[in-house]
Amino acid sequence: MVDRFKQHLNEMAMTMMKLYLSNKMNLLRIILYGLGLFVTAFGIILIIRTNLGAGPWDTVNYNLHVLTGITIGTASFLINTSIVVFVVLYNKNPKFFISMIPVLSLSLFIDFWDILIFGTYYPTGLIWRLFLIVLGAFILTFGLALVVMTRYPAMVFEELTFVVMRMFKTKSFLIARIFIETLAITIATILGFTASIGFGAVGPASIIMAALIGPMVSFHARYMSHFTKQTLSR
Repeated sequence: MVDRFKQHLNEMAMTMMKLYLSNKMNLLRIILYGLGLFVTAFGIILIIRTNLGAGPWDTVNYNLHVLTGITIGTASFLINTSIVVFVVLYNKNPKFFISMIPVLSLSLFIDFWDILIFGTYYPTGLIWRLFLIVLGAFILTFGLALVVMTRYPAMVFEELTFVVMRMFKTKSFLIARIFIETLAITIATILGFTASIGFGAVGPASIIMAALIGPMVSFHARYMSHFTKQTLSR
C-alpha cells in the first residue's frame, strides 16, 4: 500500500515536472517568436533607410507609404492583410487567419523602428550605406530564422507561395516564389510612378534580396539548429 502511494506521488511529481518544462519551453518559444519579429522589423527599416533598394514586398509597403502618407507599418499591415484574406478565400479555410498574428506584430515593430528609433536619420556615403544594407540583410534573415524555428505562424508569403503553386499547377516552389517576388516589384513600380518617385524603394538590392533571403534564412537556421534541438524541440 505504501509502495503504491509512493508510486502515485512519483507519477504526480513527474507529470508536474513535464508540465512545468512544457510551459517553460512554450514561454521561451513566445519570447523568441516576438524577438524574431522585432529583429526582422529592424532589418527591414535598416535596409530601406540605405535607399539602395529593399526586399520585394517591402518596396510595395514603402512606395504605398509615400503615395498615401500612411506609415510604413500601416502599409505593411494593409498589404499583408490583403494577402491573408486572399489565402483564406482561396483555401476556403479560416485557419489561415492565424497569420494575422505576425502581420499585426510586424507592422507595429516596423513603425517602432522607423518612427521612434530612426526618425529623421538616413545614412550617407556609399560605403557606409553598402555596409548597412548587408548588415540589414543579415539581421532581417536572422529574425526570420528565429520566427521559423519557433514553429509558430510564419509570414503569410509561404502560404501564398503554395496557393500560387496550386493555381498554376506547378510543383516548383522556386518558380512560384519568383512569380510572387516579380509581382511585388511590379506593384511597387506602379505605386512608385503613381507617387512621382519613379521606382521608389525598388533598386538593385531588391533583386539581390529576392534571390538571397531564402538561402540566408537557411544559413541562420543551420547554425542555430543545435540551440533548437537543445531547447525548442523538447
